[in-house]
Amino acid sequence: MTAPSNSILVTDTVECNRILLVDDVQDNLDLMAALMDAEGYETIGVSSVDAALAELSKGRPFNLVLSDISMPDKTGFDLLRSMSISVEKIRSIPVLLITAVMPEDENRITGLTLGAVDYIVRPIANQELVIRVKHAIDSYVAFKNLRATLESSESLAMSGRMLAAANHEISNLAALILVSAEQVISSFSTSSVGQSETGQQALKGLTASSRLLAQICRNMNDFIGQSSLRLQPLSLNKLIREVVDLMSLTSRPHRIDFRTDTNDLHWVHCDEIRLKQVLINFILNAVDAMNECGKEHGIITIRITEDGPTCWKVRVVDTGIGLIRKMERTEFLPFETTKSMRGGKGLGLWLCAQFAASMNGMISLESDGPSAGASANLNLRRAEKPLPPMDISSYLVGR
Repeated sequence: MTAPSNSILVTDTVECNRILLVDDVQDNLDLMAALMDAEGYETIGVSSVDAALAELSKGRPFNLVLSDISMPDKTGFDLLRSMSISVEKIRSIPVLLITAVMPEDENRITGLTLGAVDYIVRPIANQELVIRVKHAIDSYVAFKNLRATLESSESLAMSGRMLAAANHEISNLAALILVSAEQVISSFSTSSVGQSETGQQALKGLTASSRLLAQICRNMNDFIGQSSLRLQPLSLNKLIREVVDLMSLTSRPHRIDFRTDTNDLHWVHCDEIRLKQVLINFILNAVDAMNECGKEHGIITIRITEDGPTCWKVRVVDTGIGLIRKMERTEFLPFETTKSMRGGKGLGLWLCAQFAASMNGMISLESDGPSAGASANLNLRRAEKPLPPMDISSYLVGR
């Protein structure tokens, strides 16, 4: 997420006093320019709608367009129509229309419908023109500043969400490292770490958790900088097995049961670290759910199933408390949780949903109700098995 440019937007809006004058009569342009210049406004005058659109497309900011209605070829209404379908920066500029007679109701409604903020009738009263111009520009500046403030607030809110999400993921990995460290310490007191199977497994867990934690920190920096994910064909079976091995200590005394009915490696297009984070969150939620209902030896079942011809679905099923209320889309919003009484922050599922979407996938939850367990599902697009690297050694000179 890049730093917001709202300060630039506000500065451009406040400091810009530029008005675009559109009239096919040069004397009218000169008169309006003299009045506006006396009030401290910068003016640019053009004699046709096409010239006005060309001037607007140059990218220089304008706080107002002051345009005659009746002009040869194209009218002030044509200018409004063209501006209304242009880029937002042009579309939002207020337009004051000038007419030689009091506009009839139909024309007035047409102009207002197309986006004109007001009409000015010739002969122009100098003071009235200045007041109407000032009011139009002040309203426009206030609107732009308010929008910039809202955009800045949303950007700050998203930054806060990302910091909270980073803390959530780091806390998960830190807990895994702590469990593994305690197992290593325990192994020292009972036998040689090198001869202890539990100690070896704990050391592997420490290494894998530390490596994953470092990668998550790097990825969070990438996310803030809007760097792209590293999507590539990977074996779903292999990645799940690595996560199961990593989580086996943390899930105890509960058991993780992962197996497949075929030898298919189930290739998917994904980012390795993001996929592992989603699966870790699913398993930690499953452990919490089984602990909540007092089960001492629950089972977490992980299965890969087909989800149509183009997707694989990973289902992480627990035998825990189930869903105490119907799950709505709000469960995937930040800080919305069904575990608030147990200390949940509502960030895990939201982050999983963000990661899944970045990999062109999605997550969902299923449950038959309280005490019936739950299934956390991840759908990902299938990928073709990558071709092995070509062995070119036989083509080298001298072979």
